[in-house]
This record gives sequence, C-alpha cells and structure tokens, in this order.
Amino acid sequence: MKVINTEEILKRDNYNYLYFEESPSEPETVDMTFADILPQLTKGDERCRYLAKQRMYKHQLEVFKNLAQGKNVVLVSGTGSGKTESWAMYVLKNKIRTLAIYPTLALTDDQFQRLKSYLNAVSGELKVMRIDSTYVRDLMNRYGPAKARYVLAKDVLSTLILLTNPAFLLADLKRLITHGSSWLSEFLREVRLIVVDELDFYGSSRASLLIAMLELLAEITHKPQIVVLGATVGGVDNLKKHLDRVTGRETVVIRGKAFRVRNRWYIVLGRNLYNLWRLAKTLVRENPKLSYLQPLASSFDEFKKYFSLVVEELRSAGYRIEEPYPEYEKILARYVIGEEDGVTIVFCPSIRSAERLAARVGMLIPSEYRDKVAVHHHLVPKDVRTRIEEGLRRNTIKVVFTVRTLLQGIDIGTVVRVIHYGLPRDIRELRQREGRKGRRREIPFTESIVLPLFPWDRELVSLGLDALKEWLSQEVEGVYINPENDYVKLFKALVKYFTRQELEDKELELLKALGLIEFQRSLYGERLVLSSEGRRVWFYINFYEFGPPYGVPRFIKKDDEVKPLEEVSRRDFVEKFQLYNFDVGNEAIVLKADPRRGIVEKPLSEALREPDEVLAEVSRHYALIKLRWGEKADLRSDVLSGRLQSLVVISVRTPEKGFGFFLEEPLYVKWLVESSRPRPVKIGDRIVVTYRRESIEVPAPCIGSYKGLTYGFTIELPPRVKVEEAKVAAAALQVTLRLSDYKIPLREVEFVVQEQVKSRPILLVWEPEPAGILTSIDWNKIRDSVDKLGSSPIHFVLLKAVDDIAAMYFADVLRGDWKKVKELANELLDHVVFKIHGVIPSLKPLLQGKDKVISLYVEQISFRGMNYWCLSSYGSAPVALKESALCASFESTPCTEVIKGLKEILDYTYRTSNVLLVHFGQLSMLQTIASEDRTAALLFDVLRNEGRIIDLYPLVVKIYRRDVSLGDVVEIVAKFTHSKRRPLIPRCRESERRCGDEIKRVCSYIARTLYILATGRVT
Repeated sequence: MKVINTEEILKRDNYNYLYFEESPSEPETVDMTFADILPQLTKGDERCRYLAKQRMYKHQLEVFKNLAQGKNVVLVSGTGSGKTESWAMYVLKNKIRTLAIYPTLALTDDQFQRLKSYLNAVSGELKVMRIDSTYVRDLMNRYGPAKARYVLAKDVLSTLILLTNPAFLLADLKRLITHGSSWLSEFLREVRLIVVDELDFYGSSRASLLIAMLELLAEITHKPQIVVLGATVGGVDNLKKHLDRVTGRETVVIRGKAFRVRNRWYIVLGRNLYNLWRLAKTLVRENPKLSYLQPLASSFDEFKKYFSLVVEELRSAGYRIEEPYPEYEKILARYVIGEEDGVTIVFCPSIRSAERLAARVGMLIPSEYRDKVAVHHHLVPKDVRTRIEEGLRRNTIKVVFTVRTLLQGIDIGTVVRVIHYGLPRDIRELRQREGRKGRRREIPFTESIVLPLFPWDRELVSLGLDALKEWLSQEVEGVYINPENDYVKLFKALVKYFTRQELEDKELELLKALGLIEFQRSLYGERLVLSSEGRRVWFYINFYEFGPPYGVPRFIKKDDEVKPLEEVSRRDFVEKFQLYNFDVGNEAIVLKADPRRGIVEKPLSEALREPDEVLAEVSRHYALIKLRWGEKADLRSDVLSGRLQSLVVISVRTPEKGFGFFLEEPLYVKWLVESSRPRPVKIGDRIVVTYRRESIEVPAPCIGSYKGLTYGFTIELPPRVKVEEAKVAAAALQVTLRLSDYKIPLREVEFVVQEQVKSRPILLVWEPEPAGILTSIDWNKIRDSVDKLGSSPIHFVLLKAVDDIAAMYFADVLRGDWKKVKELANELLDHVVFKIHGVIPSLKPLLQGKDKVISLYVEQISFRGMNYWCLSSYGSAPVALKESALCASFESTPCTEVIKGLKEILDYTYRTSNVLLVHFGQLSMLQTIASEDRTAALLFDVLRNEGRIIDLYPLVVKIYRRDVSLGDVVEIVAKFTHSKRRPLIPRCRESERRCGDEIKRVCSYIARTLYILATGRVT
C-alpha cells in the first residue's frame, strides 16, 4: 500500500516542523480465526470474507468464552481493537437476542452495516434493526399511532439485534413504567444480552444513570447478560460489583490494547525559519532595546519555540519581516494530487472553516481532481454523506474535511492520515480523531499532522517538543462510575413509586428532603403522593439533560432566507446562546433569543453590515482595544481564530451541603478579546508564550434560567484568604483532579470563588452534572496529587484552560511559584474536606471565665449598585446597642448608621470596666469604620492597646490546630446548640427592603454565634 511521506512535502517547500514517532501497537492474537467460530463468514460479502481470515485477538476470544459461560463482561480496550466483534461472534453463533446501546444513532450507521453484513452471512431470516425517536415519528406519520405500534411489534419479532440510543431508551422505559407499554416493550421482555458501547463517551453522570437503566432492564428482562465496552472506564471495581448484584451473574473485567501501525507526528511551525532566525539574531544583537529577546534567539531550537513572539516584537520595533506562517492549503493540495492508496481526514474547528479550507484547496488543484475532495458534516444531506463515506471506502475520495461527524461509528479502513487544523483541548476528542486511522495491517505507516491555528496551539508549541509529546500522550479523561449517587437513587425511587414498590428509608428521606412527595388525606387515612414538584422532576429526568425532552428551536437568517439549525438544550440556551453570543460552528452571532420562540442567528459578515446599536457599540470597544494594542481590528477573523470569544456570565446557586437543586441565571454576556501578539512569561525556569486579554461587557439583557439537581457545597473561607490567591488554588485543584488516578475531566467538578461578600470569600464546590464524585472519592489521593503540580510545563497550560485570569495572576504576581500554589491548594483542600465530611469538634470556649463579652460582626455587600453596611453585636451590652445598624449608600466607604453604632459600642466598652470586644478576623474592617469618626478612632486605638479588642480567629486556629473559616465556626456552634444553621450568604433579590432584612438577620445570627464561641454560653 502506497502512502505519501509528508516529510518530503515539508522539506521541498522549506517548512520547519517538530517531529516524533509512535511505535506500533497490536493486541495479542491467538491461534484461531473468526471463521473457526463462524464458518458462514467465508460465504458472506467482502467484509465477512476479510474478517473470516483474520486471527482473533486474545481479548476477543476471552470475551467470547466468558459470555458462553453466562458471565457479564466489561471490556476496556482502545480504538481499532475489534470491540464489536468481541460480542457479535457470541450473539451470531448462539442466536442471542441483543439490545445494543450506542451514544447516538448517528454514530451507529457503520456498526449497523457491519452487523447486518455478518448476520446476512449467518441467517437470512433474522435481522438487525435501528430504532430511535426519528424512526418512531416517521412510522407514526406513515401509519398513525395505533398501527405504527402494531407494525413495530411485528418487526421486532424477527429482530436478533436491536440498536438504539440511551435517550430514546430512557424515554421508552419511563413510558413503560407509567403506561404499562412502550415501543420497545415486546423486544425488551425477550432480551438476553445488553451491550453498552462507548461507555466513556457519556461522562461520569450519564454513565452512572445508564448503569441504573441497566438495573431496571435487568428486572424487566429476567437478568440478561451485560457487556460494557469502553476505551477508558473509571470505577471499574464499583461497576463490576454493581453488575454482579443486579444480574446475579459474575462479571469479569477484560483489557485489550489498541491496534495501531507505526505513526509519525508532524507539528508544522512555519516557513524559512532558519533564515529568519539568522536575521533575528543579528537584529537583536545590534539593537540594545531588543536585548530581552536574546534568550529566545540564542539558538535555532529556542527560536523555533518562540518565533511568533520574536517576529511580532521585531515588527513592533519597525523592522520589515517576511511572513513566516505556512499556507496550509498548499500542503493539503499535495495529498489530493499525489499518488497514494490512502485517505486523509482533516478535522476543522467549524463547518464554515471546513468548507472554506476545502474551497481553497479546490482552487489550487486541476479540475479533474476536484471530485476527490469532499466536506462531511451534519448539515450535508444524509444521502450525500452516505455517498461520501462510500467514496472514502473505495478510495475515490482522497481528502475529506469534517468537524466531528467522522469521530465515531464510521470505519474507513484506508485512512492513513489525520490532520488537526487546530488542536482540540479535550484529550478524548483528540483520541477519537486519531482512532479513525491505521486500522489495516497492510498500511505501512500513518501520519498525524498538527497545523497550529489558535493561540492555544502556539502556547503548546512554545513549551517544546518534550512537553508537546507529553500533552499529546496524556491519558484520556476518565469516566467515574458511581451507581449509588443520589441522582441515581432519586431515579430508582421514582421508578419504585410508579411501580408501587416499597421505598427504602433512605429513598423516602431523599424524596422528602427535595420536596417531591407529600401526605394526602383521604377517607382511608394518609398516603404519600408525588407533589407537583415531584411530577415535574419525573418529567424532566431525561438522559442528556434535566429538562423537557425537547429543546429550544434555532434558526439562521441568511440573505432574508431562514433555515432551521439543530435545536439546543435548555441549559445550552442559558449558558451559550444569549444575545450577542458567537456561534463559531456556523460563523454566526445570536441576534434574537427567546426560550419559547427560539434563537435567530445571522452570519457575522451580514450582522456587522446591518444597523444594530448594541453590536455597533461593543464592536467599537473591541476596535479600541485592538488599536491600543497596536493591532488591526478584524472582528470576523478574530472570532474564527479564537481570539475573540463570547462568554455568558452565570450566577449559580448551588446546594449548600450535599445533593439538591441548583439554579443558573445568566447575568450578562461578555466578549473576551485576546491579543494576536504573544508575550513571554517566566514560569519557574521556563519561558512560556501567553497573550494579553481584555473583556467587554455587552449592554444587552439576558433571559431564562436553568434549574437542575446536583451535588454542591458552599464553603466560607477564613478572613485572611486573598480572593485572587483562592482563585489560583481553586483552579489548581481542578487541575489536580485531572492529574489524579481518577483522571476527572476539568469541568466535571467546579471550584468557584465568589467575592460579592466583601468580608470573606466564598468557595462553591459543585458538579455541573450530578455524579457523586465529591462525596465518594478518596480525598487523600487528591492531596497526594497536589504534590505533582508544577512537575510538568503542561500544568500551566491546564491551569489556563481552567481559569485564564487566575493563571495570569499565578504567572505575574506569584512569579510562577508552584510551591506557593501547592500550599494554597492544600489549604483550600482542608476546607473542602472539612465541609464534605462534616467533622465537627466539640465546642471549646475561647474566653472561659470572662463575664462581660460583646461580640461584633460587620458585613458589607454590594447589590444592584448599592453598598450595604451592617453592624451587629451580642452580649453584655445595653439592649439599645444590640440592634443591628444597617445603612446603604452608593459610596464604598462606611455609612452614617454603622459609624454611629460602632462609636456607641466603643464608648460603652471604654466607660465600663472588664468588658471585652471580640470579632473574627475583622480588625481592618472595624478600623475602617472607626477611622470615619475622630472620637471612634481614638477609642478604638485605646481599647486595642489595652488588649480589650480580641480577634477570635487566631485563638480558634490554635485550639483546633487547623485553619478555620467563619463558616466552620457557625457549623461548630450550630452543632453544639442543636440549632438549624442559617444561610450565610444573603439572597437579596426581591427588593431592597427584603435585602436589608436578610442582612440584619444573618449578621445578628453570626454575632450571637461568635459570643457563644467566645464564652461557651448560649445566652
């Protein structure tokens, strides 16, 4: 098989590049072919005859044997390792009725064709079916609801293998539970094997829900065997125990290697870099003002890392420098007209970029070659996509440009090259792209080519080849399976309710705590029924989103023609499709957004030409930023290159402690502008290329909200914690979870530091999707992983991926000091673990024997442009002084009532012997208030010098031998006094009056808490 060597192309056109090789990999084979198990394959079509001659992999034979013994199987094996054939041979040989669950039916087309081919060789009577909501809708349109059900029931009688997706399956199971029948009910009752393919595709929360669905299916279908397939599966031991329990069968875990021929990586840097380096070295040496560039141009190897930075700095200094950046379309054209027997897949960041790049390549090649180039994405009609796929298999199409539609489910055996036109940030997506190539032994070698497109790519390249190899070879993000998490328990409890099974005590408590059940009185006494909220939750439990089973319609208006796009989920509407959000995939911008009427987008090029005051204003701000940076303003180009992004700023109300409801509300959209000029930042002993950033708030209203269920914890941090440092530590902990043995994806657990409460930072720890990670992982393992931080240059890149602003604070203010970050992360981890595991020490009075104590608590909250100040006291003071003083102003300085209140307390303390004033880490705030009045300031200094103003914070730290936050203090005292803990963050939303009442109530409660902590007395 002939394959073009990319090295020859790059050297011929004087391109510079980084290069490394990956060794071939092949699972262990056995002395048995597929024809030994299914001789009929030799009489099938070309696909069957090819498979018949192949020797089986060891893991395939192990799967076959264990299934034949009646066991369940969890197969963890890489791409190209024949996972489908592992179970298909057992099913086809024994005519086992099988339900196969794939992520989406769009990904099952190749699996369907493959299984259909195998089954035709074995039996002419049985068939393979694919059923989803689209299939059912078409059936109903053709026959009507009643006859459609009859037709489908008849079809499934002769079906051996039925393919579906989990979204349709869950909806059908809910239909079966509530109505007693469903579209798949006839087939499900006879199923003897259930296959879950690509478990790692779903993420931790949905994977755990899918396992719960298997438990439900096991009850309906008389304990079938179960096969779970995935390239990476976390929590395998838990999964094994769970499958053992629900099926009553032994589960075996089998592992296999991926199949891969020798692979060559090329990271294209630029053209004529050697000559450019020699020129740069001379210019830097001759111009003293450019001496800071000396380390970057000292050697050619260093220059290759930072050439984009050096070029931009030389241009800023007035030098005319030749354009070093490659013309990618010319490289790609070589693969179309060159002589080779393989196929090249080019993965692009958007549909428009794929179409545009394909068009540019088409212009460079002779007309007779243009039918060898194709574009494949979901907007291409299905019949055209099918023809493209067939052309790829027959090698009549040489180069295909795509977005994500070729990631899974389509086996094109002759793919020899994958080109990344811009690297994905997700390792899972990178692996899925890479898994498309090198699936035939006759391929001599394959190639992976990176064409850097975004600043993200350039930053990675600046780390050097070793770091780049480390990033590319990272382990795939894990899937954490926790079938016992509360979301799964909730689903199972509601299933029991509808099927009239007895609820366990824990299930009953969960439903009560969430307000999903209520007592209803009747002639026969009281009985539990679902509340209106309970019915809503049951309706909203769907596989891919907690919400209605339909999305928000979306349209694109181009040249006065309106075309429908794919619907978006309710959550995506809130988080990604507000007014003036960019839709990079369609190179468009949102100009109308309504959760009922839908979303209307316009192509960027059109929208910028039309009169729109808001868009014009924000575009002017963008242009001014670019002008200040000395860069050309090109909004459309910056959006497509990732230098201009839109972000919806979300207000999140998470559960305070544990599992419960959360609410997301969009506050405003902001545009993030990133400079095209790199700048060097020193991290430890390394120089990393970064880019300046500024944000623009879009003056347009947001609409909608999203309510869901998840795990969350609200943690108040100690007064001495700096907000900026806490944000760095929070980002570092997310990176730590990714680096740990759990390999938790960066966004499956969020650590968010809020600073709207001025007297103390608040840390929200929550799971955007409920997986039960926070309450079930071993946090000691996470602490061990904190020590890994800084051991690799890619850790800074990961930190930037989590929080770009925190990463810049780490680089600029903390000077890239990983030791400091580890200290901060460990300190934050202490608070997280304390909160989650609820360790409550016994109450130890801090000032035992002191009779006269007055506790003080001050709060400052910014709300709707107003600054609210509140001062509360509790203890040995006249009643008049115990009233909370509250005032509001537009200024950030303390207001009159609070100054007056503190002055009166200071005066009373000064005139009364043996009275102590206590506070918790608020010395600077109290000083700020006192400094507004000359008498108060004098009294404050006198009392402090006399030791009569005492900070409880260091005393608490000393006694409890750990750093303790105000939230911890309230938790300790509430436990001691058996009182219900009150919220510490005022929810001031309905009105200013309500806001003031809430602040006063909370401040009074905290002042009383501090008094109890100091004296040990409740009154």
